[in-house]
Amino acid sequence: MKLKKLLILLIMIMLLAFTGCAKVNIETGVDRDCNAFLTYVIDVDLTSVSSGQILSTMSSLDDMMDHYKNELGFEVSKSNTDVASGACRYEMTKTIPGDNYEDAFNTLQKMLTDESITPFMQVDMTSKATAYQQLYSFAGELDFETIYKTTNIESFPKDLQDSIRQSFEAGEGTVTISLPGNEIEASTGGEASTDHGSASLKAPFSFNQKTSLSLSTRLSTDGDGAVNQTMESILQDFQISTYSWIVIGGLGFIAFIVGIALHLRKNKRKNNDHSI
Repeated sequence: MKLKKLLILLIMIMLLAFTGCAKVNIETGVDRDCNAFLTYVIDVDLTSVSSGQILSTMSSLDDMMDHYKNELGFEVSKSNTDVASGACRYEMTKTIPGDNYEDAFNTLQKMLTDESITPFMQVDMTSKATAYQQLYSFAGELDFETIYKTTNIESFPKDLQDSIRQSFEAGEGTVTISLPGNEIEASTGGEASTDHGSASLKAPFSFNQKTSLSLSTRLSTDGDGAVNQTMESILQDFQISTYSWIVIGGLGFIAFIVGIALHLRKNKRKNNDHSI
């Protein structure tokens, strides 16, 4: 089944309901080479489940990675895989090169407002350039609880509902935003730092809580024009872009979730029968 609005973290919640634990790290922004990027890194620990369940879960994760690669244009990789212990790392990255920081920033805005790949419920981004400086601003909100509430889990079996809720409450990760800048004007929600013309903000998040974060940066220039900018773009004030969305759990999405759940439950029951 092809799914236009595949939410990676919600899928992870479903997988966690039948496995062990996992941490999801999200990294996004504009790098020094004027690339817009979005990366998901998932570290999975399945040490508490049977070997058969490990293979089943890894197979489901592999299917998810195939979707991100073939349908959404991500580069994917799997490393540190130890089937015996159930430890593995999945990484998915989408990188789009830009001609300059302005171009990359605008591309990043499009990526983070694309509901097929963005982790954010709300995004506000602004950019402004003058002859002596560039200003960049990002504000975003992670709100997996709202997404979770729209999936109508009450339609699932009671034991499945309980497993999902427990996994949802335990889910956690980090999110890192990177923007061009040698100065940080303001930041909220995490730890901000600068490194050779790049500013970043790193914040922890939990699945069952809203996480709001913001980062405003300043990139100073030598007076001959903004770094990697044309004179036309220097004189332009860039429009504020605001994006807000709420995922509504449609029948196709519910069917996809239930399919994963039943597949994992079936394998789990088989493994339990064999162990008796």
